[in-house]
Amino acid sequence: MSTPSFYSINSAAQYIGVHPNTIRKLIRNGELKAIQPMGTIYRVPRWELERWVNEQLGQVKK
Repeated sequence: MSTPSFYSINSAAQYIGVHPNTIRKLIRNGELKAIQPMGTIYRVPRWELERWVNEQLGQVKK
């Protein structure tokens, strides 16, 4: 099974190990980029999740 290119909020949260409300907050605060293809549905690109995780890991190493 291939890795998806875009994740729902729930899938994104599961992918990086946080609560879905954390993903919503990160999107709302502009810390995580997401597309909104229709209505209140959001999709987060995999590369954006990976960027955010790497950024967080970089902050921990400092």
